[in-house]
Amino acid sequence: MQLTAHGVRSPNTEALAGEMVAFANAEGGTLFLGVDDAGKPEGIPQDRLDAVERWLVNVATENCDPPIRPMPYRTFTRNQLLVSFLSRQRSKRTGEVFLESRGEGVRKILQRGEAHSGRVPEYQLFGEELRLTLWSASS
Repeated sequence: MQLTAHGVRSPNTEALAGEMVAFANAEGGTLFLGVDDAGKPEGIPQDRLDAVERWLVNVATENCDPPIRPMPYRTFTRNQLLVSFLSRQRSKRTGEVFLESRGEGVRKILQRGEAHSGRVPEYQLFGEELRLTLWSASS
């Protein structure tokens, strides 16, 4: 994603809407923003997050037919250097990377939590603190 002083330069609205529709027609997917074409995380400036989020919601609701309801949980990185380092490191025991694709964890938590208990896990933000409630399975 490339930002300008007045908005988002790329991807263009039609291309992004097409990707969203493709995900919606398949088994879903993850859009990664703030990553250059080579896959290098660049991030989105903190002061632009709200504008980018509004743009994404607009693309999903106004440019897709039927409208797509975006996932309501924003993923953001507090320490880009640490994320970059951990995404390249692999466990000697399992061979898996220490940090999966960003944004995957929330989707897995919501899906697996609901499958386990029948209730969607709840995220609540209290200032800088985030609380996740996972429900137990019914007897």
